[in-house]
Formats: sequence, C-alpha cells, structure tokens
Amino acid sequence: MKFIQILICYIVFLTNSEDIDEYVPNNHIVAMFGDIIGDIILEMCFPDEFKKKNIAILKYADFQPIEGLSDGQKKEIVYNAYQSIRKPKNPIRNNMTLMRIRLSDLSNWKLF
Repeated sequence: MKFIQILICYIVFLTNSEDIDEYVPNNHIVAMFGDIIGDIILEMCFPDEFKKKNIAILKYADFQPIEGLSDGQKKEIVYNAYQSIRKPKNPIRNNMTLMRIRLSDLSNWKLF
C-alpha cells in the first residue's frame, strides 16, 4: 500500500541524514515508523481480530509523500509526522498501545 511505501521513504531519509530532532536520535524515530509499518501489516493480515477488539491503525495512516522534495522539505514533513504521532491523543499511537494490550498474542510478533 502507498502509505507503507511513504513510511519506508521516511526511514530511508532518516537513515541517511543528520538527526532531525535535537533530543531524539533518528534511529529512535526509525524504530517508531518501523513499528507502525509492522502493526499495519498485522492489521492487514488479521483484520477480524482487530475489528473484534475495536482497534484500527490502517484507517488513520495518512502520511505525506516526500519523494522528489528537497532535503529541507523532507525533514519538515518527517519531523511533523513524528511530532503528530507523539501527541497523547494521536489515534495511531493510541491504537498501537491498545493493540499491545488487547492483542498481545499478535503484538509479540516483531516484523521489523
């Protein structure tokens, strides 16, 4: 799906650039985006289990593409996506947390 491709572009950019946040190293942000990709893949593989537990990550995956943009523009988009996910009321973050509680048998599968 397109959003997984976008997140992979974020990871490649972060891997090949200086830290985008003065307090958080890029490898931490890469791990977070990798977790999102893994959880989305699990949701696509086990949609019934996610629905039964009222968990949805996929429907909130709305990431802005960075292909063809300048490094400055990429940095801003990736940084803003990271900051958005960190917010306490972010639905991706909250559903990922719920998944680890309600679907602990699935969340132990580490895809990335």
